[in-house]
Amino acid sequence: MKKLAVGFPFAVVGMAAVGLVFAGAGRGGAQEDQPCPPDDTAPVAELDEHQSAHARTIVAVGERHDVPEFGLAVALATAAQESMLRNLDHGDRDSVGLFQQREPWGSFGERTHPPTAAKFFYTGGAGEQPGLLDIPGWQNMPLTEAAQAVQVSAYPDAYAKWEDDAWTWLADITGTPPPDNGCDPDDGEPDKPVGEDPPPLVDDPAALRARAQAFADASEAGLPDPFYGATSYYLLCAQLAARVHGHAHSGHISALDQWQAYTASGVAVTDGSPPPPGALLFYTNQPWGHVAVYLGNGKAISNDILDEQTGRQGGVYIVDTTEFTDGAWKLPYAGWAPPIY
Repeated sequence: MKKLAVGFPFAVVGMAAVGLVFAGAGRGGAQEDQPCPPDDTAPVAELDEHQSAHARTIVAVGERHDVPEFGLAVALATAAQESMLRNLDHGDRDSVGLFQQREPWGSFGERTHPPTAAKFFYTGGAGEQPGLLDIPGWQNMPLTEAAQAVQVSAYPDAYAKWEDDAWTWLADITGTPPPDNGCDPDDGEPDKPVGEDPPPLVDDPAALRARAQAFADASEAGLPDPFYGATSYYLLCAQLAARVHGHAHSGHISALDQWQAYTASGVAVTDGSPPPPGALLFYTNQPWGHVAVYLGNGKAISNDILDEQTGRQGGVYIVDTTEFTDGAWKLPYAGWAPPIY
């Protein structure tokens, strides 16, 4: 666990080094959202007295608003990154408090009143800024993305490093064990493609990866399809997947049509088993669906036309499979199928 710095100036997201000043709980602002003090005032794991009190307040306010445990962990990780769980009276420009909320979120007194600042984080600021509970689909986001959706920080990935600590603090406060990240609860949905690879579906996985890399390299260089000479192949995911496997066309009008055909014929795999290298990964986004080729070790080759969402120029890329479900795409994973053409 990272030990939070105490007793000296430090830098937080978007801030120069600042001195530590603690605002009293009764210092201005709305008081109606202050929860009853937690019965247990013992220090939380590796936090000092002030940090522990603020962590307990964040959790108590969240519980009062029926925030699930993941949301409480998001809030703890956010406050750890923004202020080291300290109630700062100044920061970058007009940012103050545990969450370094800026002036439009509320008065100085409200933003430096820990219960009110925590409530703002969960339910939104006084200026109608969205809180965590206002973010569509936040429960299914990675923790750092959920935090960033509220904070809109210049360092959107910074919250991730506090995730393990946040769950540890939450467990210490609530007595609930941290989640076991080694397994997923059975929610009725097929698991995402992660874990150790089964035996490949192709005779030469290295050759498949080399062929995939040739497509990606040609796309990056602005060159035509290295095997078929086309220039717009990256717009069609099903065609690209077929060509990676040595077929000019998929034989289907869309990836969704291809998946439905595989499902009807009984070759689709929806039991949550990990895909072998060479498998076709299917996603059931409407209306066309999406398909990529699994290359092994968590990597897949895919076209990418979501320029605005991904920040990449449309083309062909080799990416982590998590990009499809947890990255900019947010695609619903359906399962995998052998490359039958």
